[in-house]
Amino acid sequence: MRRFNILERPLGVRSDARRSNVRQSLQVVASLTALIWRWTCRHRQRRDLSDLSDWQLRDLGLTRDEAEEEARKPFWR
Repeated sequence: MRRFNILERPLGVRSDARRSNVRQSLQVVASLTALIWRWTCRHRQRRDLSDLSDWQLRDLGLTRDEAEEEARKPFWR
């Protein structure tokens, strides 16, 4: 005869907790991936902005100084 242990969890509790942990981990990975993608895009755009000619910048309504100031910003801002 099997003895009942009060510390035992009911069936299914472990798997539910495990699923919840996996879901949270996937959300963290998805958030980090999105953040890194945003940083990469921002870095490329700023690099490209610094490569534009003066007439291209004027067409965008920017001065060379404004473009250089934007290009100097770190990718996380």
